[in-house]
Amino acid sequence: MTWRSYWFLIGVVCVMGPASVKGAGPDAASAPVQAVANTPSTQPVKAPVLSSAVFQPFAVYSGRAARSAHYVPSGYMGDLGNLTMSGAYVPTHDGTGTPLRVVYHPTGSKGWSGVYWQQPANNWGDRSGQTGYDLRGAKHLVFWARGEKGGEKIREVRVGGIVGRYPDSDVAVRGPIKLTQDWQRYDIDLTGKDLQHIIGGFGFSLNKYDNVGTVTFYLDDISYELPSNAPAAKPEPVAMPAVAPPPLVVMAAPPSPSKDIQIKSEDAGLRVSFSSQLLFSVGKTILRPESKKVLTQVSEILKAYPKNTVLIEGHTDSSGSAETNLTISRLRAEKVKDELLKDGGFEPKRFTVVGYGQTHPIADNATPTGHAQNRRVEIVIMKTTEKL
Repeated sequence: MTWRSYWFLIGVVCVMGPASVKGAGPDAASAPVQAVANTPSTQPVKAPVLSSAVFQPFAVYSGRAARSAHYVPSGYMGDLGNLTMSGAYVPTHDGTGTPLRVVYHPTGSKGWSGVYWQQPANNWGDRSGQTGYDLRGAKHLVFWARGEKGGEKIREVRVGGIVGRYPDSDVAVRGPIKLTQDWQRYDIDLTGKDLQHIIGGFGFSLNKYDNVGTVTFYLDDISYELPSNAPAAKPEPVAMPAVAPPPLVVMAAPPSPSKDIQIKSEDAGLRVSFSSQLLFSVGKTILRPESKKVLTQVSEILKAYPKNTVLIEGHTDSSGSAETNLTISRLRAEKVKDELLKDGGFEPKRFTVVGYGQTHPIADNATPTGHAQNRRVEIVIMKTTEKL
């Protein structure tokens, strides 16, 4: 099996279900859109550095302004439990903001892991309406990256390439990329690409054949370079076909088993929320004895959705340092995952864990009530296209 098939087997299980991706796999030669040249690179190919008067950045990820990001890193693929991402308080390429730390453990049966930034979250080309962005005019996607030790290899980075009923309009690929220990600026050339409808804003994959042991690397400032006079990019409407395809599985929120747990339906699936105070003492990452009742109830909810993958998010308030909060949120999410696995007997590969620290508040941190609301763990039961 070639490295291309790691990403793009139609039957791969990912966060939304079967992922379809254009420009790879055994039939890539007959695909209507070809990927860009795929020459191995050990040195970064630097895109032209333009002044802000020439282009405006359109952020996929920004460590300085998280709310300016236009895509969501929701499309996990391959060995789901082997890839984790979180904020990292390490020096960035320009000394500001918070980069992403990516950790890959090459132990899964598939031998690879990857993730897509999508719009909206978990969109695998199966949603009509306002999806993706019209990015016509962009000539490059640029990003900064470095390895923890140097020598780490990213098999592929890409723009677009998601297919389905409402696919990306094109695909551009670069890789493999061998990282250095220093920050480097990398570029995906978009010249001549049809960027009218891009739902897969950025993606990458790694495999165990390229890397020995656990791989850690950092990403920052992933953005498109749009001409400064270009109109603001906006979600692109996608028309329904003449014959409507079967609808996605609808996930209606079930009744909550107790007043301590809130369940709501959203685009990604079902979000199950509960306060960290029910599970952990303030500033601690050890589960309290009384947490057993709440997590048993959550476990019963998960058992009703045996085919769905699960994202566990840890959040804190703004007390203490940002770095400490990031660590606490991640450890709490891990503890919840471990307890659910022990209690429910679930397959570990179904679960992905992320710690957001204080970066995703839902209430004002200026009040004690707001602090309490922001200290929380949330579990997202991801929507699937398969019948339950």
